[in-house]
This record gives sequence, C-alpha cells and structure tokens, in this order.
Amino acid sequence: MKKEKYLNYLQSKVNEFQSSLEVLQDDAERGDSDNAEDYQVMVADLFRKFEEIRSKLDEVESMSDEEYSDERKVLDGQIESLEQDIDEARGKIKDV
Repeated sequence: MKKEKYLNYLQSKVNEFQSSLEVLQDDAERGDSDNAEDYQVMVADLFRKFEEIRSKLDEVESMSDEEYSDERKVLDGQIESLEQDIDEARGKIKDV
C-alpha cells in the first residue's frame, strides 16, 4: 500500500478508535459501580495505546519509504492489537 493511501487508512482507523473509545468511556462511567474503577483503568489503557497510534500519523508522513515500510509493520500490529482489545473491553463493559 502506498504511503499516502496508508496515511488515509491510518487516519480513518484513528477516527474509528476515538469514537469507540469515547463510547466505552461513557459506558464504563455509567456501568456497574463494583467494577467502574476497573473499567475506567481498562479504558485509560486503551486510550494510551490509541495515543501511540495517533502520534505516528505525523511521523509516518515525514518518513522515508524504507522507514515507512518498517514502521508500517509495527503499526499494523498495534492497530490489530487495539482492535482486539477494544472488542474485548466492549464485551466486558456491555455485559454489565
């Protein structure tokens, strides 16, 4: 995938993650009071992972093609991991 196309993909994933995390945060705050703190810690950790991905947008834009190729592999892994973590958190928080 060309770098510009990948940047568009990355931006769309960032937007998607941000929306999902905001909903999860709201659900965690309104959820089961016995687990609310655990859920909020879980969501805070997800936001930290999200910020790592979001911070890469500007970095990727200024990278050489070789650097981009290497970084893309790392980013793809981070994106996949965050998607799985969000799905898992959504299941735990929604089950309340």
